[in-house]
Amino acid sequence: MGKFVLAVALLVGAGRLAHGQVPDVRIKLDATVSYSSVAHGVNSFRLYNPLGRLSTAGLVFFLEPGLRAYISEKLDRPSADADKSLLDEYYIEDEGIWRLGKQYLPFGSGQILRESVQAARGDTNLIVEGLPVSVAYCDSGRGLQRGIVGRIGSWLGASFAIGRHFGINSTALDLVRRPEDAPGEGRGYGQAFGADITRHSGIFTTRGEFVMLREGATNLDPDMRIYDVSLTSDPSRYQSVTAGWTLRAPDRAEFLRVMGSFFVYTGVRVEPMVRYRDGKFYDLTLSVRLKF
Repeated sequence: MGKFVLAVALLVGAGRLAHGQVPDVRIKLDATVSYSSVAHGVNSFRLYNPLGRLSTAGLVFFLEPGLRAYISEKLDRPSADADKSLLDEYYIEDEGIWRLGKQYLPFGSGQILRESVQAARGDTNLIVEGLPVSVAYCDSGRGLQRGIVGRIGSWLGASFAIGRHFGINSTALDLVRRPEDAPGEGRGYGQAFGADITRHSGIFTTRGEFVMLREGATNLDPDMRIYDVSLTSDPSRYQSVTAGWTLRAPDRAEFLRVMGSFFVYTGVRVEPMVRYRDGKFYDLTLSVRLKF
């Protein structure tokens, strides 16, 4: 909690020094309570879902002229997580231009390689008109993520990460492992390359993503390729259903998931999910999500 207070003070102080006034502050909550039944394991309640979405409470600061700051704290985290801080994100930004602080790195769709790391990020579409480019330099310290990460494109994108120890947080690679199985500090990959595509047609959204991970930090981090495709149906704002298939190579482990999101009350949704690995039951989860 001390780090949370310090980060708030720094962000507010930066805003006041830069603009000489108290910023507008808003509260954000994104909390997930999940009950999971796991094959060959014990049933459990968690404040995160099996795909690595953490529960967070945060504050948004609107600073003039146009600057924005954000800080959020985790309400729970897997014990194996390489990121031991309870602060999920804290940054200040000129939205769409630059962002400085702890943040999720711009890689792919954010569904496979998704990690919050201390970084300096720049965004532009001036290199090629209408083509977004996001690049971040990150450094979380010894044994943690360090290097350059970027993504080029909008609905069709290409991504890269070059450095050390990528893929070690509990929020990463959860389509092919559980958050509790994150390898932790000193592990991970030195290179990651990916491509992703998202297309909308009526009530349907189709997504595809490929990620290649190379230069493992240890013998326990072999080269890996992940392929994922999904189809989501959104007949109304009150419900959505997704079916997805993921392949991990070279061991050819296949994961099938069916998940939904159903409106209960303003800011409250129920989210069931069932997954199979190689045709056998993997886990069943019922989550309640509160978001405002």
